[in-house]
Amino acid sequence: MRGFGTVAAISMYSEPLKSILKNFKYAEGAAGWAPILGRLVFGWLEANATITSQYDVIIGNPTTTDRQPIRHIETILEAAQVEDLRRRWPIRNDLLLKRTSTPTSAGQGLYDKQVAAGQHADAIDLMADFTGAKVLLFDDIFTTGSQLSAVARRLRKAGALRIAGLVIARVPWGG
Repeated sequence: MRGFGTVAAISMYSEPLKSILKNFKYAEGAAGWAPILGRLVFGWLEANATITSQYDVIIGNPTTTDRQPIRHIETILEAAQVEDLRRRWPIRNDLLLKRTSTPTSAGQGLYDKQVAAGQHADAIDLMADFTGAKVLLFDDIFTTGSQLSAVARRLRKAGALRIAGLVIARVPWGG
């Protein structure tokens, strides 16, 4: 069962964005992409204000606090906040916290992705009361939706009323 209603993708997961996102997540010194990726997110929020204004909070699918070389989701949202000079969008990086690492789902089959997604969601500490909240949950790449769904289900159990997703890129259907 999916935990979210809809997912909006800013782009497709194809070159050159595919290489940019991989480098940003895994390569030392690639943090320079954060302002550009943050600007993409902010631009989408502004261009889709009718949709975005329906949400009480915009939060990232958290990365573990010891992630190296960069906590990429948090860094992108911080860059989007910098762009939001009018403080129009309720972007918060302090409401979900993941203190421990869990197995990665990258390169796994669907079942293993779902197992890893559940472990990821279980490792997240909720740092706020989500009762009645309408949440826009941000992530970088949407492949199967397993991780986004597991985190959304966790938020629903905590009382969130509605959850939608926003991703920088989605993998084209069929691969």
